[in-house]
Amino acid sequence: MKTVRWGIIGAGNIAASFAKALNGIQSNDIELVAVASRDEERSKAFAHKWNSKRYYSAESATKAGFESAYKQLFADSEIDVVYIAIPHRFHAEIAIQALEAGKHVLCEKPATVNAQELQEVLACAKKQNKFFMEALWTKFNPSVQKVLQWIQDGKIGDVLHIKADFCFATPMYGENVLGITPTQYDKTSRLLNPSLAGGAFLDVGVYTAFIAMMVAGSAPNILKQKTNSVLQNSSEPCRLPDAIHAVARKNKDGIDLWNGVTMQFNTCSDSSITAQLSSAIDFGGEKGSQDAWIFGTKGKIKIPLFWMAQSIELYATEYNTDTLVEKIEMPFKVNGYEYEILHVVDCINKISKSSISLTTKESLIESPIHTFDDMVNISKVLDECRRQTGILYPFENIQNNKMKDNSAEIAQKTGDEAVSQKSTGGEIIMYTDGACSGNPGPGGWGCVIIASGREIPLSGGEKLTTNNRMELMAAIQGFERIQSVPEWRVRPIKVFIDSQYVKNGITKWIDNWKINGWNTAAKKPVKNRDLWIQLDRLNGELDVNWHWVKGHAGNKYNEQCDQLAVKAGNKAR
Repeated sequence: MKTVRWGIIGAGNIAASFAKALNGIQSNDIELVAVASRDEERSKAFAHKWNSKRYYSAESATKAGFESAYKQLFADSEIDVVYIAIPHRFHAEIAIQALEAGKHVLCEKPATVNAQELQEVLACAKKQNKFFMEALWTKFNPSVQKVLQWIQDGKIGDVLHIKADFCFATPMYGENVLGITPTQYDKTSRLLNPSLAGGAFLDVGVYTAFIAMMVAGSAPNILKQKTNSVLQNSSEPCRLPDAIHAVARKNKDGIDLWNGVTMQFNTCSDSSITAQLSSAIDFGGEKGSQDAWIFGTKGKIKIPLFWMAQSIELYATEYNTDTLVEKIEMPFKVNGYEYEILHVVDCINKISKSSISLTTKESLIESPIHTFDDMVNISKVLDECRRQTGILYPFENIQNNKMKDNSAEIAQKTGDEAVSQKSTGGEIIMYTDGACSGNPGPGGWGCVIIASGREIPLSGGEKLTTNNRMELMAAIQGFERIQSVPEWRVRPIKVFIDSQYVKNGITKWIDNWKINGWNTAAKKPVKNRDLWIQLDRLNGELDVNWHWVKGHAGNKYNEQCDQLAVKAGNKAR
């Protein structure tokens, strides 16, 4: 194994923790060559404390004719891999500079501010044939890896729910002078500065999102998805949720001080995996405010201080009684950063769990544990959380696709809009579908209503009908069922239907049909007029919002409606 020589960008606290781990590993295969920081004294002191062979600063860069200390480090021929530990506003720009200079890159989390930036970085890594990974150190923690093994081995049965919190208090204001409490937020803090992409979502929300997505992706009851990773032996990706809802409490500058996120992941059964997450930067630190819990049908797992876990607890659950089955203590060898460092070294030296090389050289460019898919999925979720809560940084531009609307992909919808498949609050969700054999011929309709925490399947069939009539009947019967419950009549309804005929008819065409005496623009009688009249009446009496969803595309409720319709049609023969 060749020695992997490191350079560090940044000289702050996180960079110091990383350097401590590099020193603590005490291996001839790892060497800290240089550190780069704008400040001369800080860079010099860092290099001296952490046994770096040399340091670079703005002063040294100017003398040597470089634009910056970072570019001077990138030009150092003795450095193989660069660790980036500066505010995440600059991650994408500096990572691309390092990759283009021929360096492998380990970039502190979040890898970039948004998914669009991340795609640009990954494209550069592929083009340059260089390794790139987000430094999500928790994922390499032996305690977390053991939790995944417990889940995959079925120790807690099917996963039901994930709860994770990461709340801590950062100094909100500047110094207290002469006993006078300042009234302005300290914008010099990267956590509170919009220009530095501050806020809880990107700083600590990345941890809660990742743990939920990783656990869901590893659950034995999760619906499997294809991965874009070319690493065939890579782990199950950090799973995109099928539905997500985010709220935030923001300061006057638009920085999220606290956020709450709920997620839903479709499973192989009628149930789903849910997640309840929170992160904060203005309160917390008390016991339990940084723990994660994973609940299953047979038991549960507790991960105290999950983001830096050194112990885990497995419980068996029976009739609301928990019994501690196993508690494992796994203290760090150094400070926890050593595990991701050793993994990167293995990847660069092609001694990873995967035997597949992505290059013609000796090293991998993608981690088989924290894949490109994982990074992109996490970034898309954080983008969607910020989109839902109206958090856009000054340097971002949605129109220029710097922060894309990922709601459709997150909900795994291939239709016109992404909406949660479970009703929230007073909202009612209704899925419908129709089927017909022969067209005309025997047919059926299916409907699933999701309201008040219940899922209500409906179906019916006719001996001689058409597919369009069954599509219409599904919606009509669903609305009539909703009207039969007084408290549901006043609730907003979101209808998901895979029939463009019905969706466009009720939202675009029907007004002109009525003006034209129930004739089309071609002056031909509207087909299925009797059903359209019924649907129009019901649609007017209820508060309905229509959405198209692509049929047979893996949507749980659309598939369920299709099965109900087919079964009812067969029964009507």
